[in-house]
Amino acid sequence: MILEGEWTEPVTGVSRYAFHLFPVSEPCVGQAGVPSVGSFIRTKPVMDGVVELSGKEFDFVVTLAASGRTASCSVAFQPPRYGRVLIVRGSFGTDPPTPDDEE
Repeated sequence: MILEGEWTEPVTGVSRYAFHLFPVSEPCVGQAGVPSVGSFIRTKPVMDGVVELSGKEFDFVVTLAASGRTASCSVAFQPPRYGRVLIVRGSFGTDPPTPDDEE
């Protein structure tokens, strides 16, 4: 599944993202540099992220997207370097982002 959107603030001049989400039976945390749940494999012209989710998490995000209720995406990641970025954490929700989410 691919979820697309726009950042509230551009990241190195890029305003759009696309998350490629897929279910795995046992997601694991990557250990390259910092523990990560995925990575942005390309940062321009759109930040393309790949994230593994458990079956239950994937079903939840599919349900949100199919019902048109995905209102926010919160992601923590390292600064971009050579077109790649590790994603430390991410979440999707039904509530619009608030200023507190950006801290």
